[in-house]
Amino acid sequence: MGIRLYVGDDLERLAERLAGLLRKHRPGDPFSGQRVVVPSLGMRHWLARRLADKSGICANIEFVFPADFIRHCVSISKSTARYEGESMTWRLLGLLGKTSLKEPARYVAEDPTQVKAFGLAKRLAKLFDHYLLYRPEFFESWPAKTDHPDAPWQQELWREICDDTQEPHPAKARAAFLESLKPAGEEPVILFGMGNLPPEYLKILQALATVQEVHLLVTQPTEEIWDDLLSVRDQWRQHKSTGSLLPKSPNGHPLLVSLGRTGQEFHQQLLTIAEEGEWDETFFRKKPGGTLLAELQADLCRVDLPPREGRKAPVDDSLQVHSCHSPLREVEVLHDQLLHLFQARTDLAPHEVVVMTPDIEAYAPLIRAVFDNPESQHLKIPYT
Repeated sequence: MGIRLYVGDDLERLAERLAGLLRKHRPGDPFSGQRVVVPSLGMRHWLARRLADKSGICANIEFVFPADFIRHCVSISKSTARYEGESMTWRLLGLLGKTSLKEPARYVAEDPTQVKAFGLAKRLAKLFDHYLLYRPEFFESWPAKTDHPDAPWQQELWREICDDTQEPHPAKARAAFLESLKPAGEEPVILFGMGNLPPEYLKILQALATVQEVHLLVTQPTEEIWDDLLSVRDQWRQHKSTGSLLPKSPNGHPLLVSLGRTGQEFHQQLLTIAEEGEWDETFFRKKPGGTLLAELQADLCRVDLPPREGRKAPVDDSLQVHSCHSPLREVEVLHDQLLHLFQARTDLAPHEVVVMTPDIEAYAPLIRAVFDNPESQHLKIPYT
């Protein structure tokens, strides 16, 4: 059966294709819902509004995150949730307080307030979560007890965690699911807007595709093959290890090469599951240029970047960089720029604007402080 791949950089057209899939596979029972897997809360809000605009209504559609969907597929019990997030942090904090392992015991003993212990527990919880997701093979031998003095203390700590519960950890639960495969419901599995997925999740999707339809709508910056692009650092490493000739400049746009490592790895994974290396459907926009931002977007789509000699970049405000002295000032400048944008473009609505930040939790109180207290009520910008 296989996974059907819909690839593009045009989210609007991908959303239209999704609307068609939902109409095609609409259940006969009006009270039965449909499920769409989305990568983030922001994508969920945008997609719900887009589907409502396209179809007149968006109702009885359950938007779930990839981790929640995989958890539902493999039927991970509530007890297994003790291996995840905050629960794992608190369990580790309790173990660190009474551990006999030399390295962590020496570290936490230096701080009676347990601030260092909590920080270590938080980092270890994140590390173990990454191991479970990206290095599940680590845990094949870790549960075995060893009295060797040089045994890694992480391994011993993990064994203590497993001894605290009889439930299998998520990696073991996923392996058991693959051995006794069953469909994840009667309707097709649909994932939208994915720019990256862990290999373990793709493995489960490939297995599901043998027993039911799986539709994967993913975003890619270019329709060309770009997984082999090398940064300047990688080229130097290749030159040192193989003695090959060093190119004068990196292949592809520098931003695509330096910031797209995760996307490149995902692209490689997609090529392995695509039949004959071809996508089922593509949704890429034509890049006409004309503005500075459009020129940059067009360059990002070219694997073989044309020479810059003789090219004159447009001078406009489509791409701006503001240097601010604090996060609060960043939000204030953002508010002022949005007011100017809404005044200059009367056809632009607040729900059409997306604001991205590397850490929304750190900026959330600043956003509320600035956006909820404008100089005048008519200058208030709604946000979610």
